[in-house]
Amino acid sequence: MRWRDLQDVIDPHNLAIKTMQSDANFTVGDAVSVNAHGRYVGNGPVAAPCAAT
Repeated sequence: MRWRDLQDVIDPHNLAIKTMQSDANFTVGDAVSVNAHGRYVGNGPVAAPCAAT
């Protein structure tokens, strides 16, 4: 799923992504797998708030 697709899903629920890449055309899985940081480096890596279930 691309960041843009995720935004489309959560927006109707008044939710937002706190940390994501600056370009919304990358996939969420790619960003998490490479431990990328988001646009706001002070928030830490994209994977930081993720939890396995």
